[in-house]
Amino acid sequence: MDEVLYQKTNATATITINRPSRRNTLTSSVVNALRAHLARTNSDPEVRVVILTGAGDTVFCAGGDLGRDASDSGAIARYDANREMADLLRDIRALAKPLIARVNGHALGSGFALVLACDLAVAVQDVRLGCPDMKVGIFPMLTLAHLNRHLGPKKALELLLTAKQITAAEAVRLGLVNDAVAREDLDLKITELATPILEFSPVAVRLGREAVAVSADMGFDDGLNYLLAQLTLNLQTDDAKEGAQAFLQKRKATWTGH
Repeated sequence: MDEVLYQKTNATATITINRPSRRNTLTSSVVNALRAHLARTNSDPEVRVVILTGAGDTVFCAGGDLGRDASDSGAIARYDANREMADLLRDIRALAKPLIARVNGHALGSGFALVLACDLAVAVQDVRLGCPDMKVGIFPMLTLAHLNRHLGPKKALELLLTAKQITAAEAVRLGLVNDAVAREDLDLKITELATPILEFSPVAVRLGREAVAVSADMGFDDGLNYLLAQLTLNLQTDDAKEGAQAFLQKRKATWTGH
């Protein structure tokens, strides 16, 4: 059985962590498969939106596989496994397509980090999110990289130091996910988010996604100058010219992604 599934439907690719019997936990092989499938979406011009989810209805991803980790042969193996997870988070940040987390179950530990790394996230109302890592003597360092960008340090430390698990509604209030919905409405809400993105210029979506990530690490003046340069680049694209012509001609634009 494949531990990570890949399905493409029209312009949407869905990547599913497929270890429900192990709570969709992450091993080196799972992380590497996720990275391979993300690269696959990048190289496929037909894919415009990517959805990340977990198999089953209970857990999106419960983090690292502690049983597997316990059998590792020393610090180097543990370091390599953590480096692979860091590389996965880097791959997500560098992805050329918007990534939506379909949080169909609990998102804990590294699973919580994956939700934070995605551009958009929708969670089922009865799921819980958080990092229980402190309970096993580990501070969730890699999760902090994204949580710091969502919350101030006091709230981030509250979640991580206390191993607090929050409801989907609380995650919405904190800005960690976009919406919390009934389970039967999950796919409908994902479709509502994805549909307009699929209708817009792929190059504008890509430039915008990149601009959000890069400018977040800049001061105001540097960020404004960077965004000005990106706007200039965007205006020079074929899609921007096509969009203006389509507006003036009162017709639907035909995007080329260039």
